[in-house]
Amino acid sequence: MKNTDTFELDKQPTLKAVMANIMGQEVSVTHRGMPEGNSEAHYSGNPCDDPPGNHPGEGTPFEQGGSPDLQWQPGPLPSSDSRDLKGTAPAIFDGNRKNMEQFMQEFTLYQMINQESPIMKYAYTCTTLALSFMRGAAIDDWVLRQTDQLYVRCNGDALGGITSMCHMDDECLWAKFNQDFQRAFTDTASEQRAYGDLTNYTMGNKSIDEYIAQFKHLLQKVGWDCTSRGSLFQFKKGLKQQVHLKVHQC
Repeated sequence: MKNTDTFELDKQPTLKAVMANIMGQEVSVTHRGMPEGNSEAHYSGNPCDDPPGNHPGEGTPFEQGGSPDLQWQPGPLPSSDSRDLKGTAPAIFDGNRKNMEQFMQEFTLYQMINQESPIMKYAYTCTTLALSFMRGAAIDDWVLRQTDQLYVRCNGDALGGITSMCHMDDECLWAKFNQDFQRAFTDTASEQRAYGDLTNYTMGNKSIDEYIAQFKHLLQKVGWDCTSRGSLFQFKKGLKQQVHLKVHQC
């Protein structure tokens, strides 16, 4: 491996340092005493499951305060960092459920624009990038747990006797993160709010085009068919009186 600097972690790695290292380079971890190149996982379970013994409150490498007996070996992938990415980065997600879908939409666009970037090509760094856009009192603990679990899945935990379970390009890393994110922050009341917005929606001072566009958006949120009787009733109900009369006469 060219231009490889090997150094030992003699001090407890901070979350900021770990995430910065993940974002800037591929990190492979070897356990002392293991034959060189023997980094294959010997874990027999599902690699997308939570690492054994690595559950909230059970003492992960960072939560224990110890220093993992590991060697970090920067590899050639990925070679770029977040400064090379194009487009507009998603707004910081602070744990507010109302903004969850908006955040995922913005991050998906960010992924698509930068799909050739090494950061986006590898599920490990792509997931870490998404986590780096999440901060706030309502989500910090969740981010810490996800970061720790992601790290252990790909790098193992020498203190806990856990070997790596996934490669950095394993798509199950992103699938597991996305599943956990949806489960934790899906806005379960959004459909109810959308129904209330739809039943109270009126044309007001909007143009007919603006009214139709917003009405269709609300129909999609509640899952109604635009040709159903209920949809047509609500559409006519919200029209201005003079427009409603013209529609009624048609």
